[in-house]
Amino acid sequence: MATSLNGFSVRSLIPRASREAAHCHAYFSGPTVPEFRSRIRNISASGMLIDCHAPLHRGDVLIALLPGIGETLCSVARLRNGVAGVRFETPISLTQFRAAVAEGRQAITQG
Repeated sequence: MATSLNGFSVRSLIPRASREAAHCHAYFSGPTVPEFRSRIRNISASGMLIDCHAPLHRGDVLIALLPGIGETLCSVARLRNGVAGVRFETPISLTQFRAAVAEGRQAITQG
């Protein structure tokens, strides 16, 4: 829930990171979460939206194994209708991520 400040939503004062469709999967694990694989719906330098059928809770700490990035520490920021919003502890390079995803797709189509 967003906090109100002089009639304005605090959430609306924070610029939203640019997001892009990802069309790939990643592996996730954590101290309180068994390892699982999930589709990434969209991604930005600060986080991603994933399909989530694992028993996650808001605030859970995860390690995401992302193409081109490797292991990335993150936490569950929100959950709704089988979808989780995950925030990265440190911003990632979308350039590296895009290149690895494109390379993986090219290998699949050529293989």
